Amino acid sequence: MANGAPKKILIVEDDLVSSMAISLMLQDEGYEVVDQLMSADNLLESVESTSPDLLLLDVRLKGHIDGTTAAQQLRKTHELPIIFLTAFNDEETKLIIQKISNSGLINKPYNLNEIVTTIEKVFSKS
Repeated sequence: MANGAPKKILIVEDDLVSSMAISLMLQDEGYEVVDQLMSADNLLESVESTSPDLLLLDVRLKGHIDGTTAAQQLRKTHELPIIFLTAFNDEETKLIIQKISNSGLINKPYNLNEIVTTIEKVFSKS
């Protein structure tokens, strides 16, 4: 990771064990995890209050809206990079994600190194 202030990451993952593992790994890599949400219900409020540099967003979430819908709503006001996490590798999901600007996809089961590598690629483009 580049020198300077740590990049801020917001995690939205409804599996608490996965969310905690990702958070700990990112902190070990020098990133700042600014919030961890179990659903997208309060995503906009969290983005506005924490100003993350990147969003890790599960596609299938518990709560009122799923990850792709939340991302589409978020795009109306924020352009931060989004990396989707999904166990659903169907064409419909891929097409929806492709239409969301400044986003990427990591399939579950993922390994934590894959997440770090993908995050570093996103930040190297910005």
